[in-house]
Amino acid sequence: MAGVVNAPMLSTEYTAAVGDPAHLNDVPIRVNEAPSLAKAPVSTGFPYDFTQRSGVLQDISVLTTRVRDFRLINAAALDICGVAEGRTDAHVARSLPIWDYAAATLIADRAGAEVRITQEGPDRAELMVVASPSLVKELAPLL
Repeated sequence: MAGVVNAPMLSTEYTAAVGDPAHLNDVPIRVNEAPSLAKAPVSTGFPYDFTQRSGVLQDISVLTTRVRDFRLINAAALDICGVAEGRTDAHVARSLPIWDYAAATLIADRAGAEVRITQEGPDRAELMVVASPSLVKELAPLL
């Protein structure tokens, strides 16, 4: 129904609610109308479980010649909110627990992003792609 991602050390607070736009520090935010995949900065991260990391490395290998740059920035929630505010154009994640993405994906959705999740279980995303709808269509088939 509502989501908040708060980073006090960065003086940032992302908020959204169903039916309302997303905000960063009370200012409305909107996902980038993404450029082509070749010009898109993409964020990702590595699961804490070492046995799950090979999937991320395969994703990077597949995408490295197709995207502008990879960013390993912050916590997953902040990376997803980075897509919502246009700091990056996409976020790709594997084996992410729901508490790392639930609020952030609502914020991204309300900022105009498409959130595509393949479930590993009721509380974990096997694969998540967050970007503008046109960029998700380019990215998802590659993963």
